[in-house]
Amino acid sequence: MTPPTAAATQPEAEVQATGAPRRFLLIFKGTGFLRHFAGTIELLLQRGHRVEAYYESMSDAPQYAEDTARLEAYPNFSGQALPRFRKDPRDRQRAELRYTWDYLRYYHPAFRNADFLRDRVAPKVPPRILAWGRRGLFRIGLVRRLGEALLRRREWREPVKQGVEEFVAAHEPDLVVLSPLIWFGSQQTEYVKAAAHLGIPSVLCVASWDNLSNKGAVRIAPDHVVVWNETQVEEAVDFHGVARRRLIATGAQTFDPWFDRRPSRSREAFLAEHGLPAGGKLVVYLCSSASIGGAERSFIEAWLAALRASERPLIAGAAVLVRPHPKNLKQWREGGMDLGAGAAVWPVGDEGFYGDSGRDSLFDTLYHADVLVGLNTTAMIEAAILEKPVLTPQLLEFAQVRQGTEEMYHFKYIRADNGGFVRIAGTMDEHLDQLDEALADPSRYRLGARAFVDRFVRPFGRDQRATDRLADVLEDLAGRAASEGRRAGG
Repeated sequence: MTPPTAAATQPEAEVQATGAPRRFLLIFKGTGFLRHFAGTIELLLQRGHRVEAYYESMSDAPQYAEDTARLEAYPNFSGQALPRFRKDPRDRQRAELRYTWDYLRYYHPAFRNADFLRDRVAPKVPPRILAWGRRGLFRIGLVRRLGEALLRRREWREPVKQGVEEFVAAHEPDLVVLSPLIWFGSQQTEYVKAAAHLGIPSVLCVASWDNLSNKGAVRIAPDHVVVWNETQVEEAVDFHGVARRRLIATGAQTFDPWFDRRPSRSREAFLAEHGLPAGGKLVVYLCSSASIGGAERSFIEAWLAALRASERPLIAGAAVLVRPHPKNLKQWREGGMDLGAGAAVWPVGDEGFYGDSGRDSLFDTLYHADVLVGLNTTAMIEAAILEKPVLTPQLLEFAQVRQGTEEMYHFKYIRADNGGFVRIAGTMDEHLDQLDEALADPSRYRLGARAFVDRFVRPFGRDQRATDRLADVLEDLAGRAASEGRRAGG
């Protein structure tokens, strides 16, 4: 829940009922998922609906205190930690079943090179399953599909964990909303099954662009799955066996604020704040998460050395800002942040990543950059919304580069050679050629960025906010459920 000091600063928000009020029960992995859904939740609250949000973890609650406080200003909202139910003898079997399923899905032909993804879940998988995998049995399509069918049957037969069904029923929701559901070994499957037993509809709202590719399995599909676009429709069908009739695309609500946002400070003030020279170009390196980029610093240092050694004036004279990833800060805090003259590392504190100040920080960084460089991170899509050139030096001799690009299925969606917007270079010389070209004429990159955004982020039109579409869908699903009497106690 929001600390009293944060909640006290928020006046009670206005609620305007639009039709019969509905009750929504939200189950999120953590408070961090508010960054994806806070706008949609606020719309539902403004329309007079009751929203009760529960978080499996609140370890990141301080970082999202502003978002939580904004919602808790509404009298029809509550947010708190999900209760921990008593352990029972079936917990180990449930965990083994779900981790095995997560492991098995990475033998789909699309993940042939995804050793990192298989290795990430392997420690939780029973040894006999790992042995079968190493022998190549799961690379046989029939064996893999049969295994998934058996696991699905066993999951349905597995009793719902004691207390979960009673918890859902006590809230009398019209709709159970879950995200992300696909985390490795996720217990959110219990809530899908509990809702089904109670006759309450459930819906998975996909939170991010990589959720259906490099996370776990959708073991039991909810009644509906809300995705961003046709790409995620195909992922849900091909990778998770979700029936098309369950799928609804609404666009990427996460990025809606980027279409109307404006910088909070001028370019001159931004450069001066970070001790960077004015008058030249600004190249920003966007770091990736630990699971994508690993120990990325060594690669960045090699990249920066190549820039400084370049004989191209635009490159050699460019200011460089390295923006760390909030989930991969240790390498910068422990290794120091001095990258030499004309370069800076920022931010390294929570205020630069979270809340309104964090959003200003990221937007201003992308807005004032002339070119963005990185491996594989969501900020690249935000740069595409601003129609900025984005480059990736895919130097596979660096392990972190190979892991973050070659082994991550979702990376292909943003590649310019696959209909995306990120220009890929296989060598440092090729990358420097691309960088020089982008600094000299960034307009050449705008068409690709715009086409990607129109297809992937706002597939229903640039003027169609996905936040509104998602709220409409959830409201409609809850309304249909209420009218059909599909509600606990109904």
